[in-house]
Amino acid sequence: MPTAVEVALLHWPRDQESRSQLAQAMLPRLLLVPPDERPPKPSDELEDWIRLPADERDVAARIRALSERAERSFEATVVVEGGCLRRGSTTLPLSPTEVRFASALVEHPGHLVSRHELTYNIWSGEAPSAKALDDLAYRLRKRLAPIGLDLVSSRGRGFALHVLSPVHAGMIE
Repeated sequence: MPTAVEVALLHWPRDQESRSQLAQAMLPRLLLVPPDERPPKPSDELEDWIRLPADERDVAARIRALSERAERSFEATVVVEGGCLRRGSTTLPLSPTEVRFASALVEHPGHLVSRHELTYNIWSGEAPSAKALDDLAYRLRKRLAPIGLDLVSSRGRGFALHVLSPVHAGMIE
């Protein structure tokens, strides 16, 4: 059965640089450790190791487990990079004001961010109009819904970003 998220196979310690790059990119990796080498401590939940020689079934089981962990992690992870918001493998281009709005919410996932803080982050002080924040929230809410994110308003207080399950997000594959 093919895995949904590709797992990199790396030879330890030869591929240390690749290991660091993949870890920084939050990508799953399985380290193949020679019998006489001490294995490294996994740097995060997307890394595992197996000592060689290893049974193919054991390697396949580790790959499958890493792939499943990566898939769950990608579904829940929301990152704003440059002019885009990324959830898992889905990337959504955003306007500069949407990027500033989303960035403030992603810093505090699931928690209310005050209207004052959002206004300051987006416009460095005062909003261009009294309805500017609400209009921006309305547009951003519509853009985020298809990728399983919900922009929740607390009337007069602020906004919070919630990650919906894949079923609610229409993300079933």
